[in-house]
Amino acid sequence: MALDGNSRTGRVIWDQPFPFHSYHWGLLWRGQRAATPPSVQYRQGAGVESVRGFADRAEVRLATGAVEDFDLVIGADGYRSVVREAVCPGARPSYAGYVCWRGSYPADRLAELGTPPDGGADWPVTDAVTIGIPGGSCVLYRIPGPTGPMVNWVFYATPPETGLRLDDPTSFPPGGVTGELADHLARLTQRWFPPYWAEVIGLTPPEHTFLQPIYDLRTERTVADRLLLGGDAASVVRPHNTSGAAKALQDATAFEAAWRQADSWDGLLAAYQAARGATGQELVALARRLGLAQAERTPDWSAMTEPAMAAWWQQQLDGAADIGGQAMAATRDTTADVTPG
Repeated sequence: MALDGNSRTGRVIWDQPFPFHSYHWGLLWRGQRAATPPSVQYRQGAGVESVRGFADRAEVRLATGAVEDFDLVIGADGYRSVVREAVCPGARPSYAGYVCWRGSYPADRLAELGTPPDGGADWPVTDAVTIGIPGGSCVLYRIPGPTGPMVNWVFYATPPETGLRLDDPTSFPPGGVTGELADHLARLTQRWFPPYWAEVIGLTPPEHTFLQPIYDLRTERTVADRLLLGGDAASVVRPHNTSGAAKALQDATAFEAAWRQADSWDGLLAAYQAARGATGQELVALARRLGLAQAERTPDWSAMTEPAMAAWWQQQLDGAADIGGQAMAATRDTTADVTPG
């Protein structure tokens, strides 16, 4: 979609098939937690201060001061990973130069907007809508929620000039976006969004709006001694790929394959590095390319036609590998691949 002075909902630039399935993180986490075998010890609230890897073991120092030894430590501890510091000392995510606004709320609130008065249809439940603005873009779609469908949106834009310090990986969580930041977001949407979609964003309560500066990180290795990295701990990828969950699942699948095939700890670690080391770097490179196209050096959306959009998008994906590069078994006899698009 692009702003069109004659339409409350904007002009459709490109209408393409977009088969997707969305999840609510809270529900996904609860399902994974429920599926964890009772034999796995889960220590909620046990902070890890540091880890050390050795040739024959790994050492974990807890925030309490206690030190425990393990055969292997897997760092799946996110973009601020403690384990990464031990595997790749000094490796830190770097700021990409733009930010991502996010928000969500119950989809039944859309009824407050009524039917678009310019004759446009209501927003179909199955549609994901992208709004293009100078220097950014916003995607809106529905996700499952605890009590019903929710509107979810992600908006890439230049940062507000409010003296924010963005040199250290951080975010402004729900409830942290107030005053000057909220006013900046409102001005952006009112200036550049078709009115209907600006109102869709405007329904988001302040406590469910947050600001995420965009960072990324390429690591040269995912293993060291008896330490192994997975998910965002291994590489921090800008959200454009929408590959975070898929990458984490693929990392886990690759670890399982290495575990089953290796006959030693060294063999397991070498197999995992071979399977996943380059993948994280490829995903970071693809996300940087998409970030340039969708946020840093956007085209003139208002001049785009459907053929031009199709050609532009194909150019962005030209030469890109399948997202994640790791097949995941759906059943014992079938596999599924995740590809960009």
